[in-house]
Amino acid sequence: MSALINTIHVLPWNEKKVFLTLNMAAKSAPFDSKNNSQSEVDGWFILSELGGDTLRVGYMAVADPASKISLYSSRKSLLKFKNRSKTKGYAKGFTLASVSDTESETASTIESLGWRSTSLFGAPAIEFAITTKGAWTSLSAYRAILRIDNDSDGSFDHTLYLHDYGNLGQKTGTVTSQKQPSSTPNGIWTLADADYDYNDRSASGVWIRDVNAFGPGYPNIGFLAPGDNDFDYQLTMVNLSTGEADTISGTIDLTQEITVDVPNFVLDSREKVRINITSDVEGRMLWTFQSNQTERQTTIVDID
Repeated sequence: MSALINTIHVLPWNEKKVFLTLNMAAKSAPFDSKNNSQSEVDGWFILSELGGDTLRVGYMAVADPASKISLYSSRKSLLKFKNRSKTKGYAKGFTLASVSDTESETASTIESLGWRSTSLFGAPAIEFAITTKGAWTSLSAYRAILRIDNDSDGSFDHTLYLHDYGNLGQKTGTVTSQKQPSSTPNGIWTLADADYDYNDRSASGVWIRDVNAFGPGYPNIGFLAPGDNDFDYQLTMVNLSTGEADTISGTIDLTQEITVDVPNFVLDSREKVRINITSDVEGRMLWTFQSNQTERQTTIVDID
């Protein structure tokens, strides 16, 4: 730790700010691989008067090591990534659904929506990635609402939520994915914890795909009928404190998924990786790097 100045003068009944610089040895810090985690730094500095009196001032900071993963080559069916930092980082790849043209730079302003096929509890599922233009301090202060129109009749059939357990009257502090069918407004399925962290602007959640994936005992747990592959959507991101919200909409065709051989990976410091595209679909991919600095947490790449 160091201060920008060595001597300060404060007149009676006045105040003055002292700016501190904290330097982190990122290579020695623990890999920030956990959801909703942070590393706390506590300490103090001492102000000494010329007359000999001293004043000890405490400080607290949150300092997680940041990776620096980037896509440095995208040719034909090969994507190349590297990590230029001194700490590990991880990446996730999605098919891009849409991007927003909103100019605001807040955490409730949507930047993009991505998706990919996966599984949950042994059933086919879809993971949606949501990125925002500004970083949130805690995702618990926001709610993502993804409304699904699976027959393109202009009416929404299912609603998917990414929000805190506290919205259900439970213990707050954990963001989860939930599903609510429009036909039974009081029937909400809580599915799985989201993939997110403090002070970020990219997060993802997983939802069951088929409406009756687990039989009659779990009605409407998914949002698509068996065999359905396309649906219209409307995504809204809401700041629960201020009411500020942003919305984007579009159509997703699950047969147009861009797939790769390694959709998730961790890169060590200075490591490179080659990722092969395994589909013949043209489009765009969204890659999220949640352990990067916030301004470098997303990349969109054309696939042709």
